[in-house]
Amino acid sequence: MTNRGFSLIELIFAIGLGMTVMAVGYRAHVGVQRMHDIETRRESMTLNIQNTMAKIKRDIRSASTVAATGDSLVIDSGRITYRSTPGGVERITSSGRATFQGVKARFKAGSGGAFGADVTLRAEDTVRRRPIKIEVTSFISPRNR
Repeated sequence: MTNRGFSLIELIFAIGLGMTVMAVGYRAHVGVQRMHDIETRRESMTLNIQNTMAKIKRDIRSASTVAATGDSLVIDSGRITYRSTPGGVERITSSGRATFQGVKARFKAGSGGAFGADVTLRAEDTVRRRPIKIEVTSFISPRNR
């Protein structure tokens, strides 16, 4: 008698092996997707901080006076004011206000008698239970000084 097909043991073994391969593949896919989500959010946060810092630098470099105290930065005696709020960094001018969402700021007068301001921008978020923290610090001085 010739055997055609598989025995029950061979069939169970093949199904178990196939399910193991599928489980490993699924775990790898979930891991790659998680890292993609985290890196996409980190990239978005970094871009937001860079845009905020670029705007602050542009305003300070065109200024004649800068006053920095903790959560606020006053440029040209109030022509432009930056203020760190729970919702983000507000840029207040005579023509209105804009908010850089998700960014917190600390401003400090230039150290050692230097004219300008130390600006620290920070963003924090959690993606898939993984904390993401980005912090950038820069000393900025007006060009005309």
